[in-house]
Amino acid sequence: MTADGPSANAIDWHNTIGTSGTIVAQDGAGATDDAFRAGSREQIPGKWGFTPSPSSPKDDIFFTAYDSDAHPDGVFLNLGSILKAANGAFDESFELNQLSPGTLSKPTYRTADVGGTLIAVPARKTGDVLLAFDTTTGGAVRIGVCRWASDQPDPIPGDPYPAGYFDSGRWNLLNGTALDDTNDKACTQINPTTAPTAEGAINGSTIPAVDDPISNADITLGNFGELSVNITQALTTTQNPNPCFHFESTWTRTRSSNLVNSDPEDVSLPKPIVVANCAASNTTPPITSATLSPAVPNGANAWYTSEVHVTVSATDPDDAVVETRCVLDPATGPVDFEALPTNCPYLGAGSGVSSDGQHTVYFASIDSNANGESVKTASFKIDATPPATIIRGAPTQILLLGAPVTGTARDNLSGISSTSVSFINLFTGRSTTRQATCASGCGSTVTTWHVTTKGLHGPYRVIASSLDTAANTASAANSITALIL
Repeated sequence: MTADGPSANAIDWHNTIGTSGTIVAQDGAGATDDAFRAGSREQIPGKWGFTPSPSSPKDDIFFTAYDSDAHPDGVFLNLGSILKAANGAFDESFELNQLSPGTLSKPTYRTADVGGTLIAVPARKTGDVLLAFDTTTGGAVRIGVCRWASDQPDPIPGDPYPAGYFDSGRWNLLNGTALDDTNDKACTQINPTTAPTAEGAINGSTIPAVDDPISNADITLGNFGELSVNITQALTTTQNPNPCFHFESTWTRTRSSNLVNSDPEDVSLPKPIVVANCAASNTTPPITSATLSPAVPNGANAWYTSEVHVTVSATDPDDAVVETRCVLDPATGPVDFEALPTNCPYLGAGSGVSSDGQHTVYFASIDSNANGESVKTASFKIDATPPATIIRGAPTQILLLGAPVTGTARDNLSGISSTSVSFINLFTGRSTTRQATCASGCGSTVTTWHVTTKGLHGPYRVIASSLDTAANTASAANSITALIL
């Protein structure tokens, strides 16, 4: 149906209802209805409450219909609902959950009392989907999609969901923006004029009972809405070009306005349905790694003495990697994926790190089933700066009876390993090299040294050089001329 009448694109409910994968549900009425209690908040499941609704208010859900079909170009979900006194104004949410609500004896989340009847409340998990169906002035339909993000990470396989997991979270647009942070509080639109992945309409005229296989009753103008969504294409993004999904239940609710996070009103509780293009959601997180080049430090004692090229990459054995995050040398080490910044400069071709010092790259990824990886690290250290050496004393010196040549050596990173001093006889040109003895600060960043002149006689040019722990070497900034007697 469309706002203006029958459409060639309308869902063929006559030939759909009764087939495998199709569900028709009549919502309760009066004392058996299950409307939301005042104070229930869309994004805070822990505050949901339900109550009978004897007065059957406007936008009361009468019937819902669900049908899932797999086609070569995607998995389609067809949805229909009949409301009381909608009069063309639909503000409705269809939610798809990966987890079954469970049973009354063993609910996945919790139970709630509806007019004396206990029900299992839907359990939201990171990656669940919300389809928002709203009409605007003139009967135009807007269809949007959001995805749920819990405020706590998913448990590792075999562990129970942590306390509070189902009680807090938020709906995000497909680009990761929180719904609450948007101005219009609308999910990502998936029925734009160009290349829509969903279609929807409301009935523009009365539907006689003979043409209504859902309720088998007349439906007055503007009280029936339907939408068809290619879930595969709707969830496809640049970051997730091949979404893997497996939803096990769906439920419907009306809202107080077209703001997706507005107060919920009536509800049609969960129905089991499989909407999937892959096996049941796995809990295997991605595997992210950081590659360093050179692979082995090119200096001594695990030091690099040149730029290190860092490349971060991620794989997942089951799903698509949705996002990889990383950061170099933060003030505080991130404790989980969400604590990492949203960009990673070392993805793809990677990037070089050239600054001297101790470095640590933190990285992690998340996949299309919202399995988040624990933060990993790769550490390395660079000392590309050679040590600085100075020979103490005047440029020309007389050294008697083996008096030593003294000096200092400084290396602010890896530290001084050794200093050597060469004596070049100014008459013969012969060179004698001796290892200096450390006098203080040995092995640290600043050392003092001395070397004996015993056994040497005559005029010499004296030069020195130092080697740091990373294997950088450099000659002293000065030399002296010494007459050794």
